[in-house]
Amino acid sequence: MSLTPSEAWDRLLRVAKDRVSEQTFRTWLEPVVPERFEGGRIFLRVADQFAVDWNEKKHAALLNSLAPVALGEPCEVVFRADEERQQRTGQI
Repeated sequence: MSLTPSEAWDRLLRVAKDRVSEQTFRTWLEPVVPERFEGGRIFLRVADQFAVDWNEKKHAALLNSLAPVALGEPCEVVFRADEERQQRTGQI
């Protein structure tokens, strides 16, 4: 079965929601935008480099460990900064 990036991320979120505080979930995980799901990786867009660093440090290991449960297979979570948003912010 092949999942879209959104389907894969929704499954991960459902499992993760019970393992983090609601504030953490709403602040750091809910705003994430899934971009691609391929080759055993899910690529996720976040607001900026700070959000990338924070999510990698605080949430990536948890999400990676939940992937086999949520997706039925191992999956590496890869956070990326929203480059378009950063360019707009840098021009203001």
